[in-house]
Amino acid sequence: MSILWVLFRSGAKPSRLVYPCQQAAAMTGYLWIATYLAFPLAALVGIRRWATSGKVTLMAGGFLFFGCILALIYITSGGVGAEPAGGELGSEIILPTAPSDIFVVQGKTGYNGGVADLLQLMESNGLHFYQYSDTPAPEGLIGSDDVVIIKVNSQWPERGGTNTDLVEAVIASILAHPEGFTGEIIVADNGQGRGSFSWPQSNAEDPGQTIQMVVDSFSGSHKVSTCLWDSIRNTAVREYDQGDIRDGYIVSASEHPRTKLKVSYPKFRTKYGTNISFRNGVWENGSYNNSRLKLINMPVLKSHSGYEVTASLKHYVGVVSVSLGDPHASIDLGGLGTALVETRYPELNILDATWINAVPQGYPGAGPATPYRVATRADTLAASTDPVALDYYAAKYILMPISATAGYDTVTMDPDALSPGYFGSWLRAAEREIRLGGFPVTSNESLMHVFIATGNSITISYPDGNEEWPQGSSQTIRWNYAGNPGPTVKIEALRGDTVIATVRSTPIGTDGSGSYSLVVPYETRPGSEFTIRVTSNRYPMCGDASDGAFTVTPAITLVTPNGGEQWIPGSSQTIRWHYTSDPGSTVRIEALRETRVIATIPQHPMGTDGTGCFNLIVPPKMLPGSSYRIRVTSTRYPSCTDVSNAPFTVGGESLTPLMSDR
Repeated sequence: MSILWVLFRSGAKPSRLVYPCQQAAAMTGYLWIATYLAFPLAALVGIRRWATSGKVTLMAGGFLFFGCILALIYITSGGVGAEPAGGELGSEIILPTAPSDIFVVQGKTGYNGGVADLLQLMESNGLHFYQYSDTPAPEGLIGSDDVVIIKVNSQWPERGGTNTDLVEAVIASILAHPEGFTGEIIVADNGQGRGSFSWPQSNAEDPGQTIQMVVDSFSGSHKVSTCLWDSIRNTAVREYDQGDIRDGYIVSASEHPRTKLKVSYPKFRTKYGTNISFRNGVWENGSYNNSRLKLINMPVLKSHSGYEVTASLKHYVGVVSVSLGDPHASIDLGGLGTALVETRYPELNILDATWINAVPQGYPGAGPATPYRVATRADTLAASTDPVALDYYAAKYILMPISATAGYDTVTMDPDALSPGYFGSWLRAAEREIRLGGFPVTSNESLMHVFIATGNSITISYPDGNEEWPQGSSQTIRWNYAGNPGPTVKIEALRGDTVIATVRSTPIGTDGSGSYSLVVPYETRPGSEFTIRVTSNRYPMCGDASDGAFTVTPAITLVTPNGGEQWIPGSSQTIRWHYTSDPGSTVRIEALRETRVIATIPQHPMGTDGTGCFNLIVPPKMLPGSSYRIRVTSTRYPSCTDVSNAPFTVGGESLTPLMSDR
């Protein structure tokens, strides 16, 4: 059967005999012939006429031994690996069965909600970012316990590296998994000896915000860390299942037969003790968990002085080790496609086009280095599971138009220009390799579906800071929205960082505006650290919170004594308060010295028309002092209370004669 398979697969193309699958089948057939036909053939040709039985056995055994040696050499040299690219299109290749979806958000970035808009756009068009544990839920990309590598560009400062606001927003999105995120996130790159996560001049709205700062802001409460593979790029190691626990690079024994790439990939231990093989997955309990490891490929879009365009595909130069097998010579042959297939294919590619370098190859200022002065602001984010389609779209519809507007000749970065050395040429070579690896990517624009959004948003207009909400008062929360954030929103009241009340679902509104009316509960303890948050129920990352805190004031307000008064023993005094709405029919009145209650009126009528009072005579023998206060509290709602803002004094000449003076 093996021999028949070889003949069928190779057909009239002898060149196919170099494919590993064909070679492996041929070797299997050879061993079968050697094993089962050696002795019969010897008998049929009359070997007995000139050979002793010992010679026959020796000859057949030698024939079999020689075949085994060939097979052993072939297998140990890596010849039983995946079949390399080399078949003709439509025969060996995997063709797309459905269009490749590309999602684009224009006018927003990682800094101002662009990632939330991007994930919403994906969700509404069938690509689910979150993977849920319950089986009826749509299949998503990121599970609640996954180990996620966010592959960034750390090799360049200023606008040459991945935008750190984008990194922050993507991390926050993962951590916002609706089932709670208990996994791990690693921001990683191989800058080939020039990488840094702490560039003092970074790509962000705040140029001082580094990737390391972003990661550190999350690492106190979640497993979020960085791993700069530069430090292990020169160390060749073996895999975990071969007994090697060292950090380093796995390097193939030979070049890929078609693209000449010497494939390499990192294996490393994270800050939290997780062992990861970039290719094989998480090493735990003596085996690999490949499905738990997820990769988000997050390059910055820019020109390249040597390879015309750098985006999702070119970004993989930061996966392999240049020092252990330089990939650059393989790019024109499709080596970047080989790198994606034989290391790890990304779950999602998110392209950072906040700032781009649109200066083409051959002009001063061409990338990959991108100083602030060279970059052009594009304020665009794009994503796809198809890196070929995404790079095609980004080059043609983001990079080229900006470059052409600046007066440059854009032919070298044109994905439809197929001359050798042009972007379109090596893009097709990479596409071929990826298809041969089993992934249905495309550079055919008619097989791309592009979804573009200006961004969905929700913006709170009231309360937005510094307002006062008395207990029991009627208030209306108001917001504006853009795009299509979904039919309903969730409203949360927060005291500091703690959610104290939730309206799980209320209509989003009409014509871009929404509102929700409420009565401030009397049970709400007064304070000045309250905010409101409104969030889309369909898209958890689309929402807004009050820009500043507002104050909840008590429905009862003590008027007098409120600080600074002097009460002379024996004098008549009146305690007064105002109240709003209906905080109950009675109040409790307490006199305090320092913080200790020294006298109590357990129950007294609340008052009428918003005002209440209580008349008293100051006890003649009341201990003089300057630390007295009065507190008035609703007997129905204990949180509805007020106390003198400052102490008052008891003392001075008594108005009541002492017993000894009579």
